[in-house]
Amino acid sequence: MDDIAPLVREAIAKRAIPEFLVRWSADLNILLAYDDRPVVIVQDAWSRDSSHSLLHIIENSRRRGREVAFSALHDDTDAAVAFIQGEVGYHGSCDWCAGTLLQDSFAVAHARGLRVALGHTHPRGFGAICSDVPFSRDYLLHHDDPLLRELLVTGLHQRFGGDYCEMLLRHKRTAVSDLFWIASPRENQLGVFEIHDAGRVVYRPWKIV
Repeated sequence: MDDIAPLVREAIAKRAIPEFLVRWSADLNILLAYDDRPVVIVQDAWSRDSSHSLLHIIENSRRRGREVAFSALHDDTDAAVAFIQGEVGYHGSCDWCAGTLLQDSFAVAHARGLRVALGHTHPRGFGAICSDVPFSRDYLLHHDDPLLRELLVTGLHQRFGGDYCEMLLRHKRTAVSDLFWIASPRENQLGVFEIHDAGRVVYRPWKIV
């Protein structure tokens, strides 16, 4: 898998962020930044023979052509020491609240003294970046997740795409980390970033140890 972070750094250096966002079907209103502190992925969590390793999750998404929700469990150095696969979604959407992903993630995190970060995969044509797919008012109005319905009050969905809105809200309203993961299996791309207010998305490089 290729790390999208160096491409973000290059786009910033070349002042070519708008072209970069269009290339990867990204939310045109996000503000990209780069932080050179690496996020470590522990080898066992990356490639061990487990249905919950990150490679297995990515390959499952690639093979089935559907988005998959997952979580990453980070220690106090930000190293990702484990991943947990959630429900397989659809071609263009998945749901962290489906099944027992969140319950399982927080149970393991509590037992091991870790933090929960959320991630999901993207379909072909979308990079490992907050996508330009919006949340419509009708979708939010009829969604059974009260957290997402909160966007109707804030109006955040009128400015930013669904990915950014949901990630920011889940970080602010729940116990999940400000770190998020997106993998684009068909584009062979993986990214990890911090979500901040006002559309700011800070990419960090990842490495396997």
